[in-house]
Amino acid sequence: MRLCVCLCAAVPALAAAAGDSPETVVFVPAIGTQTLARTFYQAEGIASDIFSRIGLKVRWRQTKDRPRGCSREPMHHTIVMAFSMNTPPGFHPEAMALAYPYQVDGACVSIFMDRLTPMADANPTTSAYLLGHILAHEIGHVLQGTEHHSERGVLKAHWSQTEIRRMPFESLRFTDYDAALILNRFREGPTLNRIPSGSGGLPE
Repeated sequence: MRLCVCLCAAVPALAAAAGDSPETVVFVPAIGTQTLARTFYQAEGIASDIFSRIGLKVRWRQTKDRPRGCSREPMHHTIVMAFSMNTPPGFHPEAMALAYPYQVDGACVSIFMDRLTPMADANPTTSAYLLGHILAHEIGHVLQGTEHHSERGVLKAHWSQTEIRRMPFESLRFTDYDAALILNRFREGPTLNRIPSGSGGLPE
């Protein structure tokens, strides 16, 4: 309990530091179909809104000149995202994405586009809200630098069907504890840990 209180108390102080907000830049590969591109663009906005509620700005970039890997500097993090087009059926079969919170070289978030495309084609609007939360969930793992899951909110290990149905009307949020873990990481130096590891997937 004492740890939680100390971390939570640091959130407003960090967000107000130097009158500047912590920022994350996410590099996204080119998206194929027009329908999928619209769904993904809407999802980016939903994820950005979830992070804005904890005082974190997220910028999305589509460019061929993307960094070689993810990086962490004080008040600025860079996340490189990859798309999987041929995901093996038995590889995290219920997941739509995977985070590698300890990754330095290469992408630290992978989106299983071959699984997302049929869902987006069938219902692009509903898919956008779910994908927005998936993006926030996986990016949250990377920003925390841990595979930690919470009992509720965006970083819950498995979302209920009720929570998923309500996403278009009431977005899930980061708990105060999760927000503090994320924001405190922005005060730390560059990432040195090069041990690759995966986390979670699509919560159910």
